[in-house]
Amino acid sequence: MKYILSLCLIATTLVAKSQDLLTLKSGEEINAKVLEITPSEVKYKPSDNPNGPLIVIMKSDVFMIKYENGKKEVFNLIADKPLDLSIVKDSINSDVTMIALAEKDASENYTSAGSAIGTGIVTLINPLVGLIPASICSTTSPQVENLNYPNEKLMKNESYSKSYRQKAREMKSTAVWTTFIVFTVVDIMIYGVLLSK
Repeated sequence: MKYILSLCLIATTLVAKSQDLLTLKSGEEINAKVLEITPSEVKYKPSDNPNGPLIVIMKSDVFMIKYENGKKEVFNLIADKPLDLSIVKDSINSDVTMIALAEKDASENYTSAGSAIGTGIVTLINPLVGLIPASICSTTSPQVENLNYPNEKLMKNESYSKSYRQKAREMKSTAVWTTFIVFTVVDIMIYGVLLSK
């Protein structure tokens, strides 16, 4: 009985190892056998139905493929070229991919207009007073309701959430200080024109 149970355990392990894992940008994971990757599509067969139909999905929907041999391809978030992260250890690799996705998502989805506009208006009235909201806004994290993250499931991943919030805070700080500087220059120009008359 122990012998049969051991064989079943080994067979299950071998079957589980002989499959690829597709991770979609939505966070969904699919156990499959990837058959072909074209410039725009990924073609695979589900691991639970290897004799079933060939399934084709858009490559732009795929975040990462982990092959049965352990090699990972993360599809570049900018140029859609695969990045080979097989030299990085698995635990770090997962964090690296989540961080890359979080930074990309924050760049595309987070907007810091409210803080920047408020700072700009106060700075236009008085640049010295504008330093107060600029300092406060640039050092505080964005409120959760303003993060505008695209996927709630991904925000439950610690690496993704931390990186998304950090990138959003950097973007907020950059927008606030850029607005402060631009409106200070505009203010100086206005005062210069008024004083020259």
